[in-house]
Parts: sequence; structure tokens; C-alpha cells
Amino acid sequence: RTALHWAISNDNIACVRALLEHGSNCTILCSKGNSAFHYAAHIRSPEIMSVLLTIQSYATDEEINRENNEGMTPIYIAAGRGNSDTVTLLSHRAAICKPGPGANTVLHKSILGGCNLEAIQALVEQGADTLVQNEAGEVPLHLACVSDSNIDIVQWILQQSNKYGIINHQNKQGSTPLHIAAMWDSVMIANSLLKNGADPTTKDCDERTALDIAIAQGNS
Repeated sequence: RTALHWAISNDNIACVRALLEHGSNCTILCSKGNSAFHYAAHIRSPEIMSVLLTIQSYATDEEINRENNEGMTPIYIAAGRGNSDTVTLLSHRAAICKPGPGANTVLHKSILGGCNLEAIQALVEQGADTLVQNEAGEVPLHLACVSDSNIDIVQWILQQSNKYGIINHQNKQGSTPLHIAAMWDSVMIANSLLKNGADPTTKDCDERTALDIAIAQGNS
């Protein structure tokens, strides 16, 4: 790692500014293929990323979308860590539709990481597709159904999308979003799905309905 990498990792904005003023290069990679932008994506606060983006000679589209050795771009890292403000900040510049590991897009990863509704909205406004599937055949709605804390995201996705095209979409295990909600005891989400037309009679690959799963899990 460079001194700049360490300063960013420690969320030391004053040190970052000083290093940049003295010519530190944002594009130097560590042994894992991470640039300063990748390190900034790990930080909860978007302040350091904002500073890096102001350096026009370094903040090129190529650098902002550079993949590290694991195939992850800065926005993909921020999404996975639930750094909503950084995701929102980068959404205007980053290639958000390109799938990463597991064929998860930035939108998939943002929901998995626990990003807020504002970040999800920013991604969709910039072209993220709520109908795209990952390797498991899951659309973003599947992933949002694992917790009632995502109820605002679920309701917003249903308002923005062709809900009849995704609300009963089955992943490769045959599970619909309602199956997922039943598995994770996401009661508010299950109720919202049912009110919006989810089919409670749909069976997964093991011939189980959402009710069967809820009973098996002991979820009332």
C-alpha cells in the first residue's frame, strides 16, 4: 500500500488532502489491484471519495470503473458495504449495469449490502435494471425480501417496475419473492407483496408454497 492508501483506510481526510497536494498518485495499485478509489469506497463517509473525484487528471471513467483483482469496481465495493452516500455519489459516473461476481449488478449488491432507498433510487435513475437476474436467477426484489427493514425499497421497486413481471418471478430454485419473505419472516413485505398481486399458490422446485415454507420455519 502507498501512504495515500493508508491515509484513506484510516479515514484521515486531512492527511489525504496533504498527500494529494504534494503529488500522491490516486491510480497506483496495491498488490490486490486496489486504487485510491477502491480504498475510498470502503469508507462509510463519502468525503474522501468526493475529494478524489475533484482531481480531474485522475478521476477518469477508466479509473472510476477499474476492477481490482477480485473483479470489483469502487462502486461495487461501496454497494457491498452499504455505503449509500458513496453509491449515490458514484452512480452518475460509474458503469452500474455491468455484472460483478455472481452476476450481481451494483443494484443487487446495494440491496445485499443494506444501502438505503436513496441509493437504490439513484441507481435506477441512472439506468439500473430492476428486472435483471444474477446467477441464481434472482431479481433485486428477491434480495430485498430478506428483511422488513427493506419495506420501503420493496414498495418503491413495485411502483417503478412492471410488478406483474417480477412479483411472481421464480429464481433457479423456483422461489418467488413471497417465498423469500416467508423464509425470512418478513411479515410486512409478505403483506405488501400479497396486496400487489403475489400468487400464494406458486410452488418452488421442492413443491413448496410460501405458506409451506413459513410453517416449516416456524414463522407465524
